[in-house]
Amino acid sequence: MGRGFTLIELLVVIGIIGILASMLVPALSHAKKKAKEGAARTEQSGISGAIQTYYNDYSRFPSSPSAANAAVANPGGDFTYGTAGLTTAVPVLTGGAYDANNSELMVILMAVNVGPNAGHARNPKQTPYLNAKLVSGTTEPGIGTDYVYRDPFRNPYIISLDMNFDNVTFDAFYRQNAVSTGGLNGLFQNAAVAAPNNWAARTPVMVWSFGFDNTADVTRRANVDPNVDNIVSWK
Repeated sequence: MGRGFTLIELLVVIGIIGILASMLVPALSHAKKKAKEGAARTEQSGISGAIQTYYNDYSRFPSSPSAANAAVANPGGDFTYGTAGLTTAVPVLTGGAYDANNSELMVILMAVNVGPNAGHARNPKQTPYLNAKLVSGTTEPGIGTDYVYRDPFRNPYIISLDMNFDNVTFDAFYRQNAVSTGGLNGLFQNAAVAAPNNWAARTPVMVWSFGFDNTADVTRRANVDPNVDNIVSWK
């Protein structure tokens, strides 16, 4: 009959299990974070593709008339949906500029008969351009009951559109010199707008969100906290 484990042997085994668990949990957490980041990039690609297809059909972007009017007055002629919630407010681009979250885009792209698309005014063909998960409430990943599209970290997607059709887009956050100085994230200074806050992307659509830490700060560079984990579509 074999002998049983001694107390010391049991403590050693438990200690080893604890060490292995402490090594495994961070690895699993990191893998889960990376999976969510990958899912967010896929969703961003879907949003960009839906907007581009809409543009091909209508020769305009899926914005409300209010956003289109505000874009005309913005330096660079573009418009950003959904900058609310930043650690530091994005400087207002025009006096009393119109502000809106991405729900305006979603109801148009999904052919929902509400808001700026009431009566299907902005999508008269009633074409569903975007296929995204619908969720109950207003905090879960996916498109909520408020029609805001949130990423896997539960952050609303921020979307900027090239409203003046020059194939260059200014985003209200990433155009800021404090964020993008040095050409971070592949941005360049567009001489069509006076420096310093004239960083832009050579793409008609910019989509991004806050990432794992659920925040961003317009006074910090893009490659440092809390901005370094922002998930962007254009780089």
